[in-house]
Amino acid sequence: KEMLFWTPEEFNKFIVHVPSEMLSLYFRFLYISGCRKGEGLALTWEDFDFQKNIVHITKNVYYEKGSRAKITTPKNISSVRDITMPGWFMAELKAYRDAKNSNAIDYAFGTSEPLLPTSINKPFNDAIKMAGVKKIRVHDLRHSCASLLISKGFSIVAVSNRLGHASTKETLDTYAHLFPNEADKLVSAFSDLKIVGEKVGEES
Repeated sequence: KEMLFWTPEEFNKFIVHVPSEMLSLYFRFLYISGCRKGEGLALTWEDFDFQKNIVHITKNVYYEKGSRAKITTPKNISSVRDITMPGWFMAELKAYRDAKNSNAIDYAFGTSEPLLPTSINKPFNDAIKMAGVKKIRVHDLRHSCASLLISKGFSIVAVSNRLGHASTKETLDTYAHLFPNEADKLVSAFSDLKIVGEKVGEES
């Protein structure tokens, strides 16, 4: 499918129309972390280290048609990773957890069970309409994170590690069109540098 993503400005227009605090936290988590939506839904409170502002990604959730959530291992070995999150977001998430008096084994984005896709997709699409931003999928929040990191100049290795890709090749294959032209960057490195050499046969 075509890759679409939001700029921070588009995301901010969208998020104010999300109807619940839990969904707002979930969508913001996906946008900031770059996690797959199933990785986010599988998180329990014990996966969050609020002292170090780290989230441990160790599992995934998927739904078979007509069934409850099934917790599985992540997509690949490199998908098991620790993601550093902004302190302000972790503080907000902790305050939300404390207000709910949640147990460590409760799902951060759910209760004793993770949120269902039906309880995510409709509010997501409704908020898009209200915000007047272009329509994307929930999964495209992951692409939005990647595009933002690339635009800020982070390396392919850093982006790949955050997304939990199997290799940097996967990252490059997916997002190569978002990286600036390397040839132009190489030339620009010399644009303000004048290199003077000796003329042939001239004594120093």
